[in-house]
Amino acid sequence: MHTLAFLALSLLGNGDDGPALPPVSVFGLELPVRDVASAERVYCEAFGFQRSGNTGELARLEKDGLALVLVRTTAGPAPEGAADVHLNLETGDLEAALERALAAGLDAPDPEPRPNPIGRAVTVVDADGYRTNLIELARGSPLAGDATAVFNIGLDLEKSADWEFVERLGLSVLTRAYVPDALPIAQAGAAELVLHREASGPRPASTASAALLLAVERFTPDTAAALIERGFLSREAPPRASALGRRLALRAPSNVRVDLVERSDAQLAFERLCALAGSWEGRSSQGWTARIEIEVIARGSAVLERSNFEAHPGETMLTLFHRDGEALALTHYCVAGNQPRLVASEIEPARLHFAFRDATNLPSRDAGHMDECVLRFEAPDAFSSVWSFYQDGQTSWAEEIHYRRLPAGPAAAATTR
Repeated sequence: MHTLAFLALSLLGNGDDGPALPPVSVFGLELPVRDVASAERVYCEAFGFQRSGNTGELARLEKDGLALVLVRTTAGPAPEGAADVHLNLETGDLEAALERALAAGLDAPDPEPRPNPIGRAVTVVDADGYRTNLIELARGSPLAGDATAVFNIGLDLEKSADWEFVERLGLSVLTRAYVPDALPIAQAGAAELVLHREASGPRPASTASAALLLAVERFTPDTAAALIERGFLSREAPPRASALGRRLALRAPSNVRVDLVERSDAQLAFERLCALAGSWEGRSSQGWTARIEIEVIARGSAVLERSNFEAHPGETMLTLFHRDGEALALTHYCVAGNQPRLVASEIEPARLHFAFRDATNLPSRDAGHMDECVLRFEAPDAFSSVWSFYQDGQTSWAEEIHYRRLPAGPAAAATTR
């Protein structure tokens, strides 16, 4: 079973008198942008983020364990000076890193490095107004040239803002003797946090702004009650579905956006399926070949496999993978004329076992249908599947197919929508 590293964190303020809050860690940063493809290019070229999935309306990037999620929006930006969340990156050569950022399309309103208590910094701004601070530390850095690394995530709050909300979430203050109006939070998960009291006002509601993404391994039955008790929810509300996992928007100081995201075994397995997007060629244990296309659809909420098997010439079958509450499920649209629905009964880092739950157009369980599926993730460009066919009270046959990813290109690349 997957166990997140933050399970070792001690929870402050949970006590024995109220519902416990699951351990919380820093997962990522979400930026609502007008042009996902353009923003993806900029953050990869400017800072070295790596692509890990794009559905057209949502792109996920990663750097040093931190997820940067870009989502399409039409909402207007928050006014300058409003409370927000921003990224801080360390570099060993500030001028070189700034030059790279400018070449990628970012702007530097004041390109002259400014001193700060730990070194010097420059702020760059993207097309949607999101700020990233490039920081060169006075103590030196192992980074060379224009390379950057995640330093921390900053939360800009009003001067009167509540500083203690991070402790109510179970995060720990690193030190209270840092610099005036700054509060560093010990690293839990992908990055440290630093709270600042520099915002001129709260973030106006319904404006596009960055969101801090905090992770829990799973939402327990007591999660909502614990969040209400600590002031993060005004009333009990079910988590909403998203491509990152089920999530809850928390009530945070200065109306900054802070979301709690469930990073369960099922969610991580679903993301492994998303990583299969592309074109594949397979060979069956029965000797015939297969060609499949895998694409991420519906704003990242489903993975569609389109199969064309030599054993069924001229026929196309579909398999649709998606989350179903806490479960991971699939529906297989079969040439047998029925649509079995399977649920992941076993989830391991390199193996998923789906078992029969129910089906449409299936008069009885004894009618012939696909009843089980085992997927094995063998390498980034290799996986296998074993499908079992059930009829008249028994498994009548099972077939294994080994797939290899085809090179990306105009004819081979999977499309997304």
